[in-house]
Amino acid sequence: MTTAPSGRRRPARLAAGTALLAVAGMVIGLSACDPEPVDPSPPTTSPSATSTGSVSPSPTSARTPTPSPTPTSSEDAERAAIKRAILDFKETLNRVRKDPQADINALKSVAGGQLLDLELSTMKEWRAKGWRQVGDVRVEHLDIGPVSTSNGKASARATYCADSSGVDAVDSSGKSIVVEGRPDHFPTVMTLERSKDGEWIPMRESTEGDACADEP
Repeated sequence: MTTAPSGRRRPARLAAGTALLAVAGMVIGLSACDPEPVDPSPPTTSPSATSTGSVSPSPTSARTPTPSPTPTSSEDAERAAIKRAILDFKETLNRVRKDPQADINALKSVAGGQLLDLELSTMKEWRAKGWRQVGDVRVEHLDIGPVSTSNGKASARATYCADSSGVDAVDSSGKSIVVEGRPDHFPTVMTLERSKDGEWIPMRESTEGDACADEP
């Protein structure tokens, strides 16, 4: 098995790393999708403010902190299902990229939308060029946000650090195709949607955030 070139790769800025991924055929399996849009709604005016702009003084007495709500069993089950969906996707993607004989259509059972379209397109290119992945991209520091519902559709966002420090990609002769200077860690935001049958499906993935802040 061919391994990645010896020596630690030089650190690179996030934007440069994303470009390198595109040039190398997304060699570590991350999608450079557009980040989620920021809510443009203006902040809500405090009810204590008057029409003249004056604000009622706050009480001087100390207030007892409100304890954080304890997750319910249904919330725990939902989070567990979201985590499983993310790990299933990454596991399937690792397998399909490592094994040139694996059916790329296996991705259809673990992803959808923009993410599925991108990964299927990438894998068709890999197959045509005889490329394959060596090693597994690992999910580190996974954090799952709250479930939100809009127009009857439930969605959730999760952040994690994609660790590719043990990953290489090689051509049909076994020569590495990884671009020099590729970062080892990629902060990632994933958006999932719940299907009509209750399954959580990864739909979009972007390289952003600070999920890898603790990594060297």
